[in-house]
Amino acid sequence: MMRPLLVCALAATAAAEVVQVDAPTVGAFLENAADKLVILDFYAPWCGHCQRLEPVLTKFALDHPDVAVAKIDATKRMNERLADAHGADSYPTLRFRRSGSTEFVDYDGARDAEGFALLAARLQKPAIARLKKYDAKALEKLTVHKPRVAFLLTAPFEENLKEFESVANDLAHVASFALVDDHKNTGLYPGKVGCVAPNASVHRFPGGDLRVSSSVFARLRSRRRDGVETCSRPWRRADDAPPTRDPHRRTGSRSTTRSSYRL
Repeated sequence: MMRPLLVCALAATAAAEVVQVDAPTVGAFLENAADKLVILDFYAPWCGHCQRLEPVLTKFALDHPDVAVAKIDATKRMNERLADAHGADSYPTLRFRRSGSTEFVDYDGARDAEGFALLAARLQKPAIARLKKYDAKALEKLTVHKPRVAFLLTAPFEENLKEFESVANDLAHVASFALVDDHKNTGLYPGKVGCVAPNASVHRFPGGDLRVSSSVFARLRSRRRDGVETCSRPWRRADDAPPTRDPHRRTGSRSTTRSSYRL
């Protein structure tokens, strides 16, 4: 009886505001969200950075009813495993799931109205575009959003497609990716990968393929958060008690190994 009532309540609120969920109810929230873009905010009630983020996320949710936004109090014992699964080792930790996907990844973009709006705009389209040819108009479309960078893979695709798709699915919120049938005008050889941007020459990856260029993509995958203000997660927590030490710090990396989280 409780589950139908919960689903009805979520249906009434998820399209209009940030929804408070816990580990027992997050499954129903995601089920109700269906194929929407989903953002999860793992927070601590005592965290000042979380408190400053709350009105930003609330306004974003109100302005974007096509996005499902939920917040989870990571200091509650019932939510510890859920927070661990998402690698929430600092607050706030933001995770998102693109439309049609079951896997959550980090959101490390700007934590303001512009940053969240850009996330929604980028993820409204597939992670990888398919182009018959590449020209100035194609470049303009691929780089319409900041930071105005796009990665191209030219045909034949088979040799590097799997890795290219993996990187695109992981990083489509910060860059554009495209498969190009005709390598002419790209500055690339057939079957190779390059990076393009307005008013800049194409950057060919060392050796021309992803296997040789893995270090470049590793830097992209790292999603470092230099300068992002967070509160550290205490090793032991009571349900409503703040940590005994000063929680505020700036973090550029995470020590927790984050698992891919699917529901």
